[in-house]
Amino acid sequence: MDELWRLHGEALEKESEVERSLDEGKVCYSDLEVPKSSLLHLKSTIAHKLMESCVLCERRCMKDRLHGELGYCRVGKEMYVSSYFDHMGEEPEIVPSFTVYDQKSAELAWDAISGASTARTGA
Repeated sequence: MDELWRLHGEALEKESEVERSLDEGKVCYSDLEVPKSSLLHLKSTIAHKLMESCVLCERRCMKDRLHGELGYCRVGKEMYVSSYFDHMGEEPEIVPSFTVYDQKSAELAWDAISGASTARTGA
């Protein structure tokens, strides 16, 4: 993973340089070479690696979501997003953070608030 993150950092720096050159008119889109690989593919690879030993939330359950394991959130390989937003209500050191609610997490939160049964979520 360290190598992937290093490559990611380099790719972001290169993307910023290209964007700056385009904005300043130093280069045109037609002047750019077609890249051998894309930043999007690299991000996809990193996301898959993260899902093999999940640390996407603060629970850091280390479950292998790619191969059917479910973590605390009960989310596996596929996630159906019900909402997402920049969250401004945390400690200043981590604001803004990005919050994603999937359907199962939303149901678990509602059950906790309402005192309803969690039978429908399997939790």
